Amino acid sequence: MATGSQSLESLRGAVEVAEGDATTPTRLLYLPKGALTFARAKEPIAVELAWNQQDAVQDILAGMSDVPVSVTSAPTSAEDLGWFLCAFDGAFGPAGSLSDTTAYTRTGLPSQTDNTVSATGTRSIHLQYAPSDLLATYGMSFPGLVGESLTIDFARRASGADTGMRWSGTFRTASAGVPITAFTGTPSSRAQTWMLGNLTRTYLDTSTMGSTADTNIVSGSFNLSRPASFHDGFDSGIAGAHTSMHRAAGWDTTLTLLRKFSDMTEYNAYHGSAGVKTLRKFRLLSENGLAGAATVKNTVRLDFVGKHVALSEPEWNDGLYYATHTLRGMYDATLGASWKVITINSIAAAYTTA
Repeated sequence: MATGSQSLESLRGAVEVAEGDATTPTRLLYLPKGALTFARAKEPIAVELAWNQQDAVQDILAGMSDVPVSVTSAPTSAEDLGWFLCAFDGAFGPAGSLSDTTAYTRTGLPSQTDNTVSATGTRSIHLQYAPSDLLATYGMSFPGLVGESLTIDFARRASGADTGMRWSGTFRTASAGVPITAFTGTPSSRAQTWMLGNLTRTYLDTSTMGSTADTNIVSGSFNLSRPASFHDGFDSGIAGAHTSMHRAAGWDTTLTLLRKFSDMTEYNAYHGSAGVKTLRKFRLLSENGLAGAATVKNTVRLDFVGKHVALSEPEWNDGLYYATHTLRGMYDATLGASWKVITINSIAAAYTTA
């Protein structure tokens, strides 16, 4: 008898050739139990009548559907973070550049002008999900998913099930989620290199990114918000799905840091001088194990440029004085945006094919 065991969850996916085409999954994906959630929200349409009866509802019909898919607090791997980032930045789709024998670098390039699903805008991804012992009864296929929000949390002190570098994301689609009774494709199990908080460094600078290590930072969170806009034109219904999905509002980025209050540098950067706040350039660099033959390691690097919008008064934490810093991202000519992610791993193939 099918039970839908949580321990037997399976998730697989592919970067789509074209938005919503449900490209056959090319890889198994690794998330903690319960980290993936979804909804197939179907807006009801109730026909209510004044027809000389106490029951006013004469019929209930199916309206528009919406299919958000969320990943919550998943450990970050050098191999898979870039794959999911395809849904936020199309530059992660192609094969990486060879860095050291078997190490391949993928450099993000979030476009300021292309908000389409394309090689230079964002890619769409297809996910298939089910508890494997329930799949013959009910699984789900989600084509056409594009990133709506991304959070990368990092902390030096971590233990137990917390790796110290975790990510969360929300994905939306103009397509309908489709029940399935079998997975497609035959992807194989893959190695994962997990990014650890205790193998991560942080840098905070005014001019040259990554030149000044900041050992006073103990934890932080980067957030990217890129809300979906749906066009619902008359199109014979298409099973109640949206006609098309767009990213018309652009994105917003923030960075929150918990930092030991041992100097006045960030305090002064927040308050500024003569009404001008100090520009801050932040780098998160996480490395773990060789990806190449010589020196290049499996890497996740986040670069962020912005200015303070909030600074808490110092608070006691473990008997020490800390403050919470909140920065909002700003366009930077060198990065080409307020944010950029770089990954290095041993995957040679393009994410669009494997």
